[in-house]
Amino acid sequence: MVAVLTRYRFNVYGGWQEISKQGPNLYTGFIQRDASQPLVTNISAVPNEKSDMPLHGRSPDDGRWISLQGGPEKVHLYSAFYDDRPRLEGNDVIRVLSMVSSRQRVKATDIDFRCFVACSSGGDITVQNAVETFAIEMPKHLNIGEDIILFRFVVSCRPECKVPRTVSLGLRNWKLVQEFQEENSIPVEYPEKAQELSPLVTCLPLSYGTFDPNALVEWLEYNRLVGVCRVVVYNDSLSPETIKVLAHYEKEGFVEIRNCWSWISNHPRLDRQKEIDGRSAIAITDCMYRNMYRARHIPVTDLDDVILPLQDRTIMDMIERVNRVCGIDSERVNDYRFKHAEFLVDPIFEDLSDASMPPRSVLLRHRYMLTPVSYLNRTNYHTKSIVNPLGCIAMHNHVCHGYFPTTKGNPTHSTTRRVDPTIALDGHFRTRLCPPHARRSPKACLREMNLEGADFQENGVILKFKQPLMKNVRDKLLQLNSSGYGDKLLV
Repeated sequence: MVAVLTRYRFNVYGGWQEISKQGPNLYTGFIQRDASQPLVTNISAVPNEKSDMPLHGRSPDDGRWISLQGGPEKVHLYSAFYDDRPRLEGNDVIRVLSMVSSRQRVKATDIDFRCFVACSSGGDITVQNAVETFAIEMPKHLNIGEDIILFRFVVSCRPECKVPRTVSLGLRNWKLVQEFQEENSIPVEYPEKAQELSPLVTCLPLSYGTFDPNALVEWLEYNRLVGVCRVVVYNDSLSPETIKVLAHYEKEGFVEIRNCWSWISNHPRLDRQKEIDGRSAIAITDCMYRNMYRARHIPVTDLDDVILPLQDRTIMDMIERVNRVCGIDSERVNDYRFKHAEFLVDPIFEDLSDASMPPRSVLLRHRYMLTPVSYLNRTNYHTKSIVNPLGCIAMHNHVCHGYFPTTKGNPTHSTTRRVDPTIALDGHFRTRLCPPHARRSPKACLREMNLEGADFQENGVILKFKQPLMKNVRDKLLQLNSSGYGDKLLV
């Protein structure tokens, strides 16, 4: 059944009144809603005309969520974007990035959203059923303890005007919809349309804790060498020392720091890691939408991962090689996925023979990786990817998890390319500290790291970047030391 869009106008004397019903040619997608049932309309408050929410988006420092409740479930809103990408074929939508928390055992498909769209401050409010709801289900839900389960959603709403201002969400089963006020909504943001696209903008998942500043500088300088133009970092609770390094790069325009705080209070029985994983998918999706008209490709990695082009010097050259091998244009590829290769970060596997290398180097000094036979093809590790932002609707922590439907007559529009591991790898430089008693041999260390039966070999591809990487790292460490960072940086 075609979804029916019902519009309501708020009248000071008569409250919410239905003004029209129509059955438009809606953009159909993953979970199409039957909107024939009556909408909940018992909203009693006049929209608040005074709002400090910016028209075109939040400040990067503002990491707040808007949390709403009208029933057993809570809806948490982070951001919303006006989406007019070409594959929508003129059926523009508002993408609302949200989470739902519940103490009841429900399925993602049972969660039915309502959209509240305001086109101007204090003006008409359109109440409508969500056109499309996409659940980021990896896994299907996250149980973070205390019987609280989380779902991640990208909810699509009809704009209903040329320039919608704010949007909010409710659920169909709520008996009383939260009063619609602008402080209970989020701004509809309009992603910048750059005149010239950056080839590569890297999006990182939620980051927290402390990163060794020397290793962080090396990671950033390596990414700059392979062609990354900008790195977007979503901060949950990074240490002041780590923020200082990132802020230095932010002044240069190479790093962008955005906050994404938790909407749930700390509790000793809540699984903090799962809660961060839940928000992380929303943060990366937010990054993808913000940069969908600014970046040609979006690498999605962690701060301990790098894309290693084995036959090329830049990621863009590597992508061109993959396209030639596969006989396809990059505009028709939704994402490129890379085999995961773990490099062993432990003193017993560290190369100490070259004194010219920075003393705390991770990438240059730790070149031993678990071999493909024993490790590379294991499937229980998340692959990393490079995403085409014009073909993706929702991101998981490392890959695109929701694509546009395949265009009729053009099945190559929904293509994932798994990159041949002889062309490039996802290098994961994971710290696995070997117990001192097992450092008598590498094999003994592997056993103690629960990698018994695995083997390792040197992969020296990083050495082709040795000279420029060492120079850039040293120059940057000197700059940081001279800027008053402290004496933690070893040059």
